[in-house]
Amino acid sequence: MILTFALAFIFVAGAQKTSVHEIEYESFTSVKVSDDFIVRLVTADRYKVKTMVDERLDQHVKAYVQNGTLHVTLDRKNFSSDLKKALRVKGAPAPKLEVEVAFPSVKLIELSGNTILHRSDVLYAEEFTLNASDKARIDKIYVDCNTAEINLAKNAYADVEVKADDMLYVVTSNSSKAVVKQTGKGVKIDAAGSSSVNAIIEVDKVDVLTAGVSSATLLSGTAEDMTVSAIGSSKIDAEAVSISKAAMVQSGTSKCYVNVTDTLKVNLTGSTMLTFKNKPYIDVERIVGSTLIKADDPRRK
Repeated sequence: MILTFALAFIFVAGAQKTSVHEIEYESFTSVKVSDDFIVRLVTADRYKVKTMVDERLDQHVKAYVQNGTLHVTLDRKNFSSDLKKALRVKGAPAPKLEVEVAFPSVKLIELSGNTILHRSDVLYAEEFTLNASDKARIDKIYVDCNTAEINLAKNAYADVEVKADDMLYVVTSNSSKAVVKQTGKGVKIDAAGSSSVNAIIEVDKVDVLTAGVSSATLLSGTAEDMTVSAIGSSKIDAEAVSISKAAMVQSGTSKCYVNVTDTLKVNLTGSTMLTFKNKPYIDVERIVGSTLIKADDPRRK
């Protein structure tokens, strides 16, 4: 990518001197940020990066475009011993480490380390992917697209509001947590480990797969059709969402709670429990060692 211009200056904020660099690029389609950066995403007609960092860290901040991806990272390996010592001083304020990324559109945002996405304009794309791992945190991001994919791992957290005309895919693992809102054709949730997904949906179809001790909670909304696979000790709570038809496959000690109006198809094995609201037609494929119970039954646990 071609570097159009670079602007740099230093100002003093409190006891810290802050270095500011602004760089314009020809283009990039992906953004990857690691370490402890606080990130802001801004829609604009040009591709720009603005870094605002503690002067002591300035020479160690790396921002470059490679193969269409903007990389922003901190090269800690080359910290001097004096800098390492200064950063470890008890009670010292955390060094300023911020980056603002501007672009017309992007296809992928990837955050790792202790990165925090603090603010984001509405992002527009045909296809969009958000990846977050380690302790990365996305406080709020808005996406308008055809399809979107959210992938969270380790202890990552993301609050995402999506208008995906076709499909939103949400994949969580380890101890990650996703809070999502989707308005569109459908949503597919795949939660594993001890991760959790809380969702607000207005869709035609929802597919939910949970494993381990993970959980998925549908907080509100509607769906015509729902397909569920719950294994291990996982839990799915969809009582707050009105669903016309649902097909439930459960095993292990999983627990599911649904609100189905028309047809409820069940396949329950192990020591599972399925609780349902309303009076749907029950299509029993098999129930082995498990419990199918109405929500208002006093024996419900």
